[in-house]
Amino acid sequence: MQGQIFDAQSLEPIEGAQILAFSDHAGAYEAVLSDASGMYRFPITARRDDHGLPVQQLITLHVSAPDYQSFPGGLRTAERIDLSTVVLYADEGTLTVDTAQTDVALLALPESEQGFASISGRIDRLRWPSGVLVVAESPTTRGLTAITDRDGAFTIFNVPPGSYEVHGYAAGIQLDPWPVFMEQVPYGGVRLRESESEEELHTVSGHMNFIAASGALQSSVALVPASTYDEVMMRGEVPIGLSAAASDRFDQSGNWTIGGVPAGDYIVLAAFQNDGFVRGPYDDILGNQLVRISIPEGEGNVEVSPAFRVTDALDTIAPGAEGPEALAAPPTLTWGPARNVEHYDVMVFDAHGKLVWEALDIAPGEEGDYLSVAYDGPFQPGMYYQFRVTAYRSGSRVTSTEALRGVFYRE
Repeated sequence: MQGQIFDAQSLEPIEGAQILAFSDHAGAYEAVLSDASGMYRFPITARRDDHGLPVQQLITLHVSAPDYQSFPGGLRTAERIDLSTVVLYADEGTLTVDTAQTDVALLALPESEQGFASISGRIDRLRWPSGVLVVAESPTTRGLTAITDRDGAFTIFNVPPGSYEVHGYAAGIQLDPWPVFMEQVPYGGVRLRESESEEELHTVSGHMNFIAASGALQSSVALVPASTYDEVMMRGEVPIGLSAAASDRFDQSGNWTIGGVPAGDYIVLAAFQNDGFVRGPYDDILGNQLVRISIPEGEGNVEVSPAFRVTDALDTIAPGAEGPEALAAPPTLTWGPARNVEHYDVMVFDAHGKLVWEALDIAPGEEGDYLSVAYDGPFQPGMYYQFRVTAYRSGSRVTSTEALRGVFYRE
């Protein structure tokens, strides 16, 4: 697999970016760095058909670099890359994946968040150390993250000076934290080791009520370390294994279970994935508040109460209905209606979580008709934007568009 890492606004190549690839088949690969031209290249294993060609196998990239927002991150999600799209380079005799998805544009951080050093280290003595979410946590800032590669190595970029505890999160393991006092120089040598306690980990469970909902009543729940949660973006980092969406962890009656949960503080996110549902309705009813839980070290069970209430989401029509959408001109923001609502509010955020434009108190119009408003806010090259729509009745939120849709950018 090969590609290029470059600046989303200047289009200049980025040297020293760290590229990490994940496969459902092989886990994480060893991380590689981009060269002076922004290029990277690394070997990957692939299952083959009878003709020796790779069969469908999906790869996800994670890219980070000094002074840049990590990818995926902010408003951006990663599109998985299919290994069956390989091309034979006859002069080299190699099969190579080199597509638009292997080239990654990174967004520069605000100037106030640039110029800081990194924390690096590894996870020791784990049989399967790759894919662990590593978080540098501080009481004064949101958690800064990295993911371990095949050898358990990690690098957290852009860490301001201060005192931190470095934690590791993944289902089925409990890692002892490592204290770090960060200055304006790189900090290396962090070693995260599995706790010596022989107790089992916690199980977290709960129930989801579907209110005024239709279709297949199957949604999702995820645990995100509270330090990584962004209130504006309404999302956080989900450690591997700490979500319930598959049928064996989320049944048709709305009961869900997540096992192997290590100690820590978590935000519990309901209807987080693109599944047609959102939290609600009515903010003043129990079951709609943001839920935070604290898991002690050791064995136990935590029941999340009250039950989550979810409802049908507003349809995101355009732009960004299925993924980030490239546009030549500012868009008309279009969404589907909700029944018996009094008005809609539309807000647009940039990739740094800043509110850049809004249109409030939009009348519902004729029942069943799509609604729209012309976007008249910033539309800068290299910046990503997301529009969100919320429907209200009697001053309370009824429903909204989904948290991962409605993203667009200038092509």
